Amino acid sequence: MPVNFHQQNLITLTQYIDSNLTQPLTLSQLTKISGFSAYHLHRILSAHLGLPLNQYIQVKRLEKAAYQLSYRKHMTITDIAFDAGFSYVESFSRAFKSYFGHSPRQYRQTNTKQPEITLPPRRIAMPIEQEKFTVSIINLPDIQVATLRHIGDPNNVMTTVGKFIEWRRQYHTPPSVSDTYNLLYADPDDVEPQDYQFDICAQTDQPIENQDYGVFTQKIAGGRYAMLKFTGPDSQLSYPLSYLYGTWLEQQGHELRDAPCVIKRIKMFPDVPHHLTEIEILLPIN
Repeated sequence: MPVNFHQQNLITLTQYIDSNLTQPLTLSQLTKISGFSAYHLHRILSAHLGLPLNQYIQVKRLEKAAYQLSYRKHMTITDIAFDAGFSYVESFSRAFKSYFGHSPRQYRQTNTKQPEITLPPRRIAMPIEQEKFTVSIINLPDIQVATLRHIGDPNNVMTTVGKFIEWRRQYHTPPSVSDTYNLLYADPDDVEPQDYQFDICAQTDQPIENQDYGVFTQKIAGGRYAMLKFTGPDSQLSYPLSYLYGTWLEQQGHELRDAPCVIKRIKMFPDVPHHLTEIEILLPIN
């Protein structure tokens, strides 16, 4: 379905908000960005997002803060509060507890799930236009990676991710110096939760066996890959994957190798907003 002018304005506005959460967001700025009159902006957003403008902005800031509390252990609660636009830690703590049911300190100590505030069902989604997907054929060498394997309910993947982030911090392999990969073994909708498998990897030149974290070394098999670059949140990853496995394979006639699909993480949340995260999808082909 094509995106009309009204919908595109809403998408532009929400993406601007997501990209500027650490900056003051004034009504005059937002009306200019969106093209909506100040007389109507609040009602339009409430109708489509199910939240008033100021509440939506606060929710997005708290969502980012929740991620930082869970996976940026080096950041203090004060730093996170200021980054979320709060002048006082106390006001940040009250707002955070009203959404998550825990104070920031309690959340940092006890959270084991992906930090996310569920917005009402009217939340705007970014449209995916398949004709904008571009696929190229590349050849990769074997890539040695340190791996932490998640087996079980896909809803708990972020718990494993948090453990791997902590390992990377302790063993000095942050994303800035070591490329990040995921290996996809099955569609989470097509397997029983207990059988789901997902690998979280960091490129390394050294063999690693770490029993404390369960990290081990393996190789991503070299060879020919169909590569599709995708910008957008993981919640929309099914669109480019469906295009690759469906339309593209049918049109090109390539055979798949007996190896998992690979995701290379280029830009990740919260370093960039959700809609600006970047990945390369690598499909192994003969």
